[in-house]
Parts: sequence; structure tokens; C-alpha cells
Amino acid sequence: MGDNMFPHMKEVPAHFRSPTPNLKIFKLSDLKKATNDFSPNLILGEGGSGKVFFGWVEENTLAPSKQGVGMVVAVKRLKKKSSKGSTECKTEVNFLGRLAHPNIIRLLGYCKDDPFHSLVYKYMPNKSFDCFLFSGHLSTKCDIYALGMVLLETITGQKAMDLLRRVGKKKLPKWAARIESNKRNRKKKMDPRLEGMYPQESASKCSELASRCIANNPKHRTSGEEVLLCLEQIYALD
Repeated sequence: MGDNMFPHMKEVPAHFRSPTPNLKIFKLSDLKKATNDFSPNLILGEGGSGKVFFGWVEENTLAPSKQGVGMVVAVKRLKKKSSKGSTECKTEVNFLGRLAHPNIIRLLGYCKDDPFHSLVYKYMPNKSFDCFLFSGHLSTKCDIYALGMVLLETITGQKAMDLLRRVGKKKLPKWAARIESNKRNRKKKMDPRLEGMYPQESASKCSELASRCIANNPKHRTSGEEVLLCLEQIYALD
């Protein structure tokens, strides 16, 4: 499969992707060992596409390990063998397998001889990660987060992720959060190209709104109604 099957790959910055998926091909026996034969006691969750199991592998080699030993992984196993399941599996292997980004779920490998199409991810104890694995659907809270990132990029004049920035500033949300925690430093958050020529109160409220939109826990993010009300208030200030 080439990139022509995944046109959006061309929109991903080159330093976040590799020319071909660099994934481990697991044997079915490997996954059975890693998940204790797909034990019901190790089910992480279940959704429309299938079940997700806890598993353990050796961190360096990704060889199957015993329960509680090594690196925790999430093994997504589709419910039944089907052409749709096969297509979904190939799509994730070709797309996620090419990406390397701290904010994208890391696909470690897949199983060719499992009739139920198994995919192996690095486990991350995060609710958004769980929801993606179980349902594949994104929530409105993801839209709120995206809006917050747009606001943050507009305010700071910086990209959300820039590997060329110095340590501590590579991830824009973390850098902005550190500044937001100290009111005296908040002006440092603003795009320096503005040279201080902007409405202070409006900028401050935009900054606060962006912070509420990108809270790590989706439950703590502001609602769409609150975003609209806040933006209307900011507009009225001008």
C-alpha cells in the first residue's frame, strides 16, 4: 500500500512520519502469552469494534512477557473476521504505523495470523486513549480541545508542537501552562511580534479560555455554550 491510499499522510510534517510502517509483526502465540490467552480478567474495555486487553511485553524487544512484568500494552482484537475489519486494520497499520508524535497513540505492531485482526498499542492511562480504542469516535470535548489549541497558537504565535524548540518549549500546552500559573509572566505568553500592541484585557481572557479548553481531563474542559458566551464577552470588550 502506498501513500496514495492515505492522502492525509501528505499533510503530516515529514519529521513526524517514516516512509514505511516500522512495526513488529506479532505471532498469535505471542499475544496469547502477553494477555494470558486473552483472559477475561485482563479486558480493558469493549466497544463496537471489539475488545481491548491488557498485555505485557519486554520493553526493548517487544517479546511477550508474563502478567505484571515488562511494559504494559493494549491489544485491540476485533470482534470477528470480516473485510471491514481487515480494511480497518490495514488503515491503522499504514497510517498510525508511520507516525511518531507524543500526542498520537503509538502503534507497536499487529498480528498477521490472528483471524480477528489484532493491533498492539503502547498503553497510556488516559481516558481519551481508552475512548479511542473502544469506540474509535471523537467527542465534542475533542473539538473543545482543538479550539483551545487554535486560540493558544493565535495568542503565542507558535506551533502546537515544534521539535526544534528548546527543551521545555517543545510542547506548547505545557509551556503555556507554566506561564499561566504565574500572573507576572503572562505577558511572555503573547506573540512577541505584537510588541505589546494589543488589548490587554481581551488577550488575558482569551488566554484563560484557551487554558480551560485544553485541560488534560476532558471532564474539566469548558462546554461549547461557555466558550460561545466567553467569546461574545471578549468581542464586546473591543
